[in-house]
Amino acid sequence: MTYEAAALWHTLTLDGAIRWFDLPSAPRTLFAGVLFAAPGMPPSLHTGVWAGPITVDLTALPSRPEAPAGDVDLVVETSIAVQGGPFGPRGPEDHPSLVAEHGVRLAAGWVRMRVAATGRETAYDEAVEEAVEHYVIQVWPEEPSATVNLSTGERPETSGPVAPATDSGVRVEPVAVRDHRPIRG
Repeated sequence: MTYEAAALWHTLTLDGAIRWFDLPSAPRTLFAGVLFAAPGMPPSLHTGVWAGPITVDLTALPSRPEAPAGDVDLVVETSIAVQGGPFGPRGPEDHPSLVAEHGVRLAAGWVRMRVAATGRETAYDEAVEEAVEHYVIQVWPEEPSATVNLSTGERPETSGPVAPATDSGVRVEPVAVRDHRPIRG
């Protein structure tokens, strides 16, 4: 399924994802410039553009696919735990139904995810009105294994699985966005 998701702050969250297998979220991790882990955030993709549409070609497969063919800028593979149900990338301001309508349905558990990207440097750190980045994302059931940048052979610095994040006891109070008093009377 091909669709557009709107990146904002270089971010597309992976709806339906619970956690990375070997990317620690504390303090935060950016692997190969594309896989992002941070405390309190779901697994995310870090885009080249600061804001704007990103084309996503998302496919769920029964088993490991062949190596990607063609001209791609970056290819990474990782293992990710999913909650089951709709899965796919969505921008912070995309409608919550985007992934339900255009994503793939996965069973709960571990999947392997391959992300092949093109156009990441075309408008790096810019806001765009038309998609210049394209991501081919393939997922399939597989026992978790180490994250790897297939373009370079790079692996994360962790040596194995990362324990799930636990509640640190921090309480976060919601704040209304436009609920502030003027500085001057």
